Amino acid sequence: MRKNQKKPRLSSVEWYNLKKGDRIKVFNGYGPYMLINGVKHSISVPGGVYLVDKIAEDGIHVYSLSRMNHFFVYMGPKKESLLGFSEPHKIKKAL
Repeated sequence: MRKNQKKPRLSSVEWYNLKKGDRIKVFNGYGPYMLINGVKHSISVPGGVYLVDKIAEDGIHVYSLSRMNHFFVYMGPKKESLLGFSEPHKIKKAL
């Protein structure tokens, strides 16, 4: 965070109620992961503030505010996947 930049205020939100243009904060340490030799390795969206593009059946399509990279924030149930385990991210709505 830059020196003069304020931290966003955050509020709880049901992810499926978000609209295009909303800003969300994604927290580190949550979301899809892989187990390698019994050690958990995150393969989730990096923590930070993102701009909502659209809502899908099991998650949120977002863009980073700084680089305009597209990410998919998985919000479905925990399940085994091809790469490891899909687990929902922890998010809050940025006001």
